[in-house]
Amino acid sequence: MNYLIRPFILILAPIILLPLIFVHPSNLSNCAYVLILMAIYWVTEAIHLSVTSLLPIILLPLLGVIDSERVTMHYFTNTNMLFLGSLIVARGIEHCNLHKRIALFILKLFGTNPIMLILGFMLPTWFMSMWISNVAATSMGDSIAQAVIAEMEKWAQDHEPPHANDLEIKGKLEFQNISDTEKKEREILIKKNQPIVQQVGKSHFTSLATGISLSIAYAATCGGIGTLTGTGPNLILEGLIVSRYGESSGLNFGSYMAYAVPISVLCLICTWAWICLLFIGPKKIFRQNKDKSQEKKVMGMLDREYNKLGPMSFAELSSIIWLFILIVLWITRNPGYPLWNRLFVYKQTDGSSHSFATDTQPVILIAIIFLSWPAKNPFKKKYWLTKHKHESLLPWNEMQKGLSWSVIFLLGGSFALADACQVSGLSSLIGSSLHSLTTVPPMASMFLVICGICLVTGITSNTATATIVLPILLSLAECNNINPLYLALPGAVAASLAFCLPVSTPPNAIVFANGRIKIFDMIRCGLFLNVVCILIVFICTISYGQAIYGLNEFPKWANHCSTTGNKTLLH
Repeated sequence: MNYLIRPFILILAPIILLPLIFVHPSNLSNCAYVLILMAIYWVTEAIHLSVTSLLPIILLPLLGVIDSERVTMHYFTNTNMLFLGSLIVARGIEHCNLHKRIALFILKLFGTNPIMLILGFMLPTWFMSMWISNVAATSMGDSIAQAVIAEMEKWAQDHEPPHANDLEIKGKLEFQNISDTEKKEREILIKKNQPIVQQVGKSHFTSLATGISLSIAYAATCGGIGTLTGTGPNLILEGLIVSRYGESSGLNFGSYMAYAVPISVLCLICTWAWICLLFIGPKKIFRQNKDKSQEKKVMGMLDREYNKLGPMSFAELSSIIWLFILIVLWITRNPGYPLWNRLFVYKQTDGSSHSFATDTQPVILIAIIFLSWPAKNPFKKKYWLTKHKHESLLPWNEMQKGLSWSVIFLLGGSFALADACQVSGLSSLIGSSLHSLTTVPPMASMFLVICGICLVTGITSNTATATIVLPILLSLAECNNINPLYLALPGAVAASLAFCLPVSTPPNAIVFANGRIKIFDMIRCGLFLNVVCILIVFICTISYGQAIYGLNEFPKWANHCSTTGNKTLLH
């Protein structure tokens, strides 16, 4: 949006919405005022998304919706601490360059054949974006990609025809049309001192460079879907479900991975296949390249970059081990039934037994280890003989540099707004007003929700989209006797399906900034991926997703709005 228009939106939006407060003063209308104002600011980006997320701290208490203490506690909830812990672990991995070693190793492993090269870039970016931020994973992959592309570009220039850049040629090119063997002529103009790739049109090299750049951004998007901490909408879903229903819903790190990782893998495979088809071409995919000089130069560059890292350090090895332990702890806490979680069950005053452990405890434990575990091997004698200060895997000052306060504020603002909507009755009102959707089959409702969210998230922040839509979906499901996860789970995943525009996601913006991608390339590639990924999310949810979460029945733990306790089967 034009920067000249944003100040007017910033000032006029709260003024235009004032009738909501003064015409029918109530908690409900006051909450609606805050919700609509924040939605306008989020969509138009009149101010930074994170700054908008701080508005509930001011407006909700002043308008009498909920008190200040209740609002501010949402900015450091269990989910926010889960995200903070994952940020610290991710920063530790980045600090020791483990993510770069993994990426270069996989690229060397897959080789420099174009289709395998694209897959080699996608796999490490996809995997790392599950555990570190999509922005960090994309930046890592893109920096390596630019070095590879530069090496390919250098090779292309070295293999230009002699004097191709020194002559101005205006003439005619004759060629054979295979279908009718009739000679045709095409006038061409080669400008003086213009690169050969521009003279003859978009070359195979340029197309491959575009495909590599897009593949990195899309792989980060697919990877972020796979874990609860992978991206903002997943964390918002987890926060809303836990605050609204507690642990009874069965949504935790392990169960979410069981649902989302297959979706993530399928999206990745389809993305890889489509990019290869679009930017390499069906003929060249299966054609064996006889000239190996380009592949040798690229492989040589990868070898040089990998050798610069030296042998695997104690810090890198420690990071791998602690990351593996964290993943195991997350998955085995409560994978449908308590495992190590039951070791920490305690009796309450009412006689019931309960465990207070969540996915936050393992990640904070590993985060503390990253901040205190030595970066050098303490089992070597020279470690104790050196007088200089010993660093940890992640020094405190480095941890501070990597903290993404913007996401923490976004999460806090979304939870505060969702709580206000529930307390004021706005969520119930919206859910009741959409009661007519009971005439629509649940599967059709789910498909429409996925499509609608996918459309909206393409033009605005996925976190903002999830913040506004997910609480409404939960209330709608409750009031219509549908399992809340039936709509909210695929809705949260759909909020990440943004492939079409540079503004859709930070990874898209990062690769677009290199100047190798045209908007048309991103749109024609992204539109197809949106359609395919929508179908993948829909099919996976109605198949094995129902088995994991029991989506085909209305659970007792969701009986907030419904007055009946009977289970309603979905057909």
